[in-house]
Amino acid sequence: DFGAKSDEDATIAFENAFKYAGEHKKIITSEASTYFINKPLFLSGVGGIELNGKLYAKMTPENKSKPIITWAENAITLTQSHNNFINLVMWLEPTEDAPAICLAGLKSTNLKIGETGCVQIYATTEQTEQQVDFKGVEVSSTAYNRFDIDVLSTLHITGKGRGWVNENVINAQRFRALKAGFRAGILIDGEYRHNHNLIRRGCLEGGQTIKIENGSSNTIEDARFERNPKNPDELLTISFSENAFSNRIIASWVSSPEFTNTPYGVHYDMVKVTDKGVDNVVSHIQETYSDEACLFALSQTTSFVSTVNKATFPMKYTTDIEGVNGIKQLISGSFKLLQNYAEVYKQSQFIHVRIGTMFDLSSDASHFRLGLELFDENKAPITTALDSHIKSGQLKVDGNKYKMDRNVSHANFTIISEQVRYVRVLITSGNDTENQVFDYLRFVVRYPKHFIEKSRGYHNIQQPIRKRSLFYRGVEGDIDMAEVGEGVACYKQDLSEMKINLVRVALVINKIVGNVLIIEGLPVSGIKEHTQDSEQGWSLIY
Repeated sequence: DFGAKSDEDATIAFENAFKYAGEHKKIITSEASTYFINKPLFLSGVGGIELNGKLYAKMTPENKSKPIITWAENAITLTQSHNNFINLVMWLEPTEDAPAICLAGLKSTNLKIGETGCVQIYATTEQTEQQVDFKGVEVSSTAYNRFDIDVLSTLHITGKGRGWVNENVINAQRFRALKAGFRAGILIDGEYRHNHNLIRRGCLEGGQTIKIENGSSNTIEDARFERNPKNPDELLTISFSENAFSNRIIASWVSSPEFTNTPYGVHYDMVKVTDKGVDNVVSHIQETYSDEACLFALSQTTSFVSTVNKATFPMKYTTDIEGVNGIKQLISGSFKLLQNYAEVYKQSQFIHVRIGTMFDLSSDASHFRLGLELFDENKAPITTALDSHIKSGQLKVDGNKYKMDRNVSHANFTIISEQVRYVRVLITSGNDTENQVFDYLRFVVRYPKHFIEKSRGYHNIQQPIRKRSLFYRGVEGDIDMAEVGEGVACYKQDLSEMKINLVRVALVINKIVGNVLIIEGLPVSGIKEHTQDSEQGWSLIY
């Protein structure tokens, strides 16, 4: 109606059409053609939007930082109800930071966008900005809307002053940078702590960013984290600032063979998370839809672990936990590895698995390696075609088993073959780990939930049991009762002697006066002396 022609500059036609539609509450429409504009467009007060055409912008230098289209409505009232649609709005010469579409002041409306660059959801209470940039429209808040976007570069929720962007639902299909090296992803910032926005789906591929600078209780769910292992520098960087509280990011499954970031996939380390806020969560949907069982764990909450046979091979560094060797627990609660390549945990039982069963090893220190054996339904070893039975970025085929060639703090694998029905796992220390300390080690299994499963979560899972007694060889230095827990009977191998700590109590030193240690914690009175060296003795006052 206003003279816009396909494949030509249609700036004046769009300006006049937008103005007329706003003044008369008309629905602004376009044919499915390609149009070009050279200055920003402003839209407000319309009855609806049905832009089926493709709109390309080539801005003058002074307008390059401004949105191609700004749609602003009065935030005090609900926006005119309509199924709004914008097909494509794009820069001819992309800029990284300039939004393609700015949405401000909208309330309780729907908008479908096909493809565009940065979509900015905005609000401001600054009067000058409202008068100049938004032509006097009250855009102090943007809320209760549903935006469906097929392809975009960046979703930017922001504002100035007390302008708030809350309780919107944004469904996105794919985030894609406009140009190599440009930013793409999700940003939530501004002066107000925007909250309770729900961002669903969205494939984030390549080097992308999720950055929440100022926001609380926002949810990004079912997000697809895709990275290409051929481009290891393309990290997905997730960060929460000090002003980010209780935000949730929940990743979904991925399917492409070379793009994988499942927490039990090959390239989970291509996602980097920095959290300076409070109560923020980055998790995987798998945690909701699977049963987790702990196979083995050591931490500072573990009851004291006893260790004997410090000098005797092959019984070297035996502990009172079945299948656990090569460690000793320190008085701090941490653990020390006593030799390189020690069998820290050797699993004797068969663990039932099926396709999709996932295992994960995690520790605070990079001192460990995994070994793995597979078995069929008859519990016969599987020794052929090992490359086709599991998915893992760390475990490598070594003969008829799987091993690792480097020390790690995090490793995992997934069963991907129907032939595999049982597994057994070996956790060892790695090279150059003797006398190294760690605070925790945890090995878990997860089973995807299936309603046809019986006794779901009970797949022959039993944590290592505690022994009631230990045997030592009797070689000098083989046993130190300071490294044995209370009530654990220690027998010499020929049964000629037994040692046991009937009472084991930590002593708390309250004061040191000269050569006198004043100690609390024992129901004993009196003074006992212990010679430290030939020149000085210590008086212990209980």
